[in-house]
Parts: sequence; C-alpha cells; structure tokens
Amino acid sequence: MARMEPRYERNLPKLCSFFAKGECNRGSQCPFRHELPRDKNDPLSKQNTKDRFFGTNDPVASGMVRRQKEKAEKRRAELKARGGDGDERAVST
Repeated sequence: MARMEPRYERNLPKLCSFFAKGECNRGSQCPFRHELPRDKNDPLSKQNTKDRFFGTNDPVASGMVRRQKEKAEKRRAELKARGGDGDERAVST
C-alpha cells in the first residue's frame, strides 16, 4: 500500500471556508487557501479532520480497504485458476 510519489497537497493549508462562501475579509493575511473547493459531489469536499483521524466517514480509507479486498479476491481467483483451492496458507509436505 506504499505510495510511489509524494503527496504534496496534504501539506497545503486547509481551504478557507469563508472564502468559499464569499465572506473572507482577511485577504492576503488569511492563513487558509483562497481556492474554491472541488466538485460539491466529491466525498472529499465533505471530509473533516476529526472524521479523518478516527476513520469514520473517510472516503480515502474506504477506497484503500476496497482496493485491498479487490486484490485479495483477484489473488484467490488466480490461485483457483492455477488449480489451488483458493487457500493462501502454506501447506507442509
């Protein structure tokens, strides 16, 4: 599950929620990013830090778990196709 390239966007400041609403009056003194959020239907746009920390309502973690399950299913199918019984444990001879 290692990432091959660094994720620089995680080190960026959070988006300014007041800017998104059109209400930020700090301008260049604001410590938050003045960018409009991504697509409103994007699950990451609704994510908050607390949910991310505790792993609840976390679309990133859900995607990681889903990909691992898909890999495991694919591995079982390949073993079955090779004539194995789908059990990944080693068998002593």
